[in-house]
Amino acid sequence: TYPSDPQKLFAKIASYFDIKEQAQKTYSEIFYAETNISEQIYSILSNCQIKGGLATVVGDAGIGKTRAAQKFAMDNPNKCVMITANTCITTVKALLETLTERLNATPERSPNKMWNAIMQKLSDGMILIFDEAQHLTIKEIETLRSFSDAFTDRGQTLGICFIGNPETIAHMNKKAEFAQISNRTKQSVFYTRSEIQRSDIVKLFQVYNESDNKKEIELLFRMLCVFRVPFPVGCRPHSRCGRTFTEMMLHG
Repeated sequence: TYPSDPQKLFAKIASYFDIKEQAQKTYSEIFYAETNISEQIYSILSNCQIKGGLATVVGDAGIGKTRAAQKFAMDNPNKCVMITANTCITTVKALLETLTERLNATPERSPNKMWNAIMQKLSDGMILIFDEAQHLTIKEIETLRSFSDAFTDRGQTLGICFIGNPETIAHMNKKAEFAQISNRTKQSVFYTRSEIQRSDIVKLFQVYNESDNKKEIELLFRMLCVFRVPFPVGCRPHSRCGRTFTEMMLHG
């Protein structure tokens, strides 16, 4: 049934679209910004793909780890598979099932047959990226290492990169088994927000430039690095919203 007063309905519809329009004016999405840290992570992924073996990238939240990995995966669709680990992928079988699905391998029931089916889909020069790697167990990491070792035995390369928060390194070094795997990691890099540069602020918040907005850039830099305010990488304020907010913080 229709409401007795259609004007109220039209007013609600108009209000909805007005909110959406205002939201578009407030911010726009930046998928990937070439910041100092994200470029380094991209380079590590490239080296891992070329050289094979294991690599770990660890860092504070919001510094661009995931976006750099997503960009690399987009640039290398035929040679890169990126998987985000979670609390549901905590067994070897669950891991193999996930890889089977992502690689379009032949579904099998036994772990051994799944492993072989996955090997048939992997190829020389590929890289597997596991984001949120702190969720992976020792057995899962050993299973993944076995794929890389199998390629090494063939004289080929398969890179596997684990990306996660600071718990990842602590988790991998806590037990002797993890330490053994960590020792075989060719690259292990730890990033903190203190490595964010002022030039990165301009890349993330493109309404500012270094010559005209030094105070605003300095404030955002301090908020990101000193006070650790979680600005979302990928959300870029437009001039009206960004400058109003920053000026309010500067001048009170």
